[in-house]
Amino acid sequence: MAKLLVVDDDAAIADSLRALLESKGYEALSASDGQAAADLAAREMPDVVLLDLMLPKLPGLEVCRRLKADPRTKGIKIILMTGMGWTAETETASGPDDWVVKPFSTESLLEKIEKALAS
Repeated sequence: MAKLLVVDDDAAIADSLRALLESKGYEALSASDGQAAADLAAREMPDVVLLDLMLPKLPGLEVCRRLKADPRTKGIKIILMTGMGWTAETETASGPDDWVVKPFSTESLLEKIEKALAS
């Protein structure tokens, strides 16, 4: 069973994503701030992190940079979730594996998760 980490400071979004993922047979963990997410990812080694950009304590891009820079966690697939849009500069600065723009469809998100797990 694949393990996913949902990182969002909006509890309603995090809870609904966890419920969705668990209904699809995934193990789902969650964190509500960037520092907790970085610590939990290093400890639990999820297969995929669904990472919001706008987080308290540590921004999502910094969480992504740290996980990708650490030899222990660099293989974790990271899908950024943003309501702000996307630029090539953002991608090259942080190194995520994929991204979705909020609001997104559950089908689109599940496809991206499957793609990340298959790669």
